[in-house]
Amino acid sequence: MDFIGFVNGIPAPLWGLAGTVVGVFGTLGANFLSNRSNDKRFVRQLAHDATQKAKDRAMQLRREVYLTAVDEVVAVGELLGRLAVLDPTDSVALTSKFNSFARACSRVQLVASERSRFKIAELSGAYAGIFLELMGEASVAHKLKMEIDINREKYGDLQSERTRLIAAMRDVGELKDSKHHLGSLLRSFDSTTSPLEIVATEYLILSDKHNNALTAYGAMVGVKMAEVMGLQAEVTALLRSEFDLDVDLDSIKRQAEEQRQRVLQASEAFLRRVKE
Repeated sequence: MDFIGFVNGIPAPLWGLAGTVVGVFGTLGANFLSNRSNDKRFVRQLAHDATQKAKDRAMQLRREVYLTAVDEVVAVGELLGRLAVLDPTDSVALTSKFNSFARACSRVQLVASERSRFKIAELSGAYAGIFLELMGEASVAHKLKMEIDINREKYGDLQSERTRLIAAMRDVGELKDSKHHLGSLLRSFDSTTSPLEIVATEYLILSDKHNNALTAYGAMVGVKMAEVMGLQAEVTALLRSEFDLDVDLDSIKRQAEEQRQRVLQASEAFLRRVKE
């Protein structure tokens, strides 16, 4: 029997059943292919969402770390400007803000791009060098301030002694036969006059030296902060680029240079006014 004869011999009801079976399998196949395609799209979507969420978390972390670092840069600038007038015996006041700045820079380097990390490390190192140089310059003013404090203590002790002698002379003057005692008190009082004058003169000399040291320190701060402005501008541009913000590096550098020139000019003008 040939194939055509076989087909012609199939009863009509079986054709309906075969059509149903084919239809079922066709539907199942279409559903399988559709589901498989949907599954692939769903997996791709999940992967994309996971990647996007990871990027969003990284961006949020960077934003928090960077903003904290900006605050610390401002704080360390304030510290550098005030080093010479801080108490040299208070190690917390002298170093806590700079240590916070160093920790902030370390955190930034953990989340920044490699190029930004390199520049931030360079900026952190530059500030560390400036901090040490200014600490050395501030030590001159610190030493003079301690000498002034010692001088003030001597002056206070002499004045207290003179006050005590005056009170004693007043009491002795009310007693009979007080001439001998009064003469001794007067000699003691007179003996404090010369030391008091010496201490007062020393105070004027020390105060003048201290003011000059503070002036020299302020000038050095202006120069050192001007030196780091260009590098700080580069770091600003790099961090802005990581947030997909508009960055005009040439404009930022030009602005930093203008600020540097203004700082130097202001420092020179300040020195001229002080010397006049």
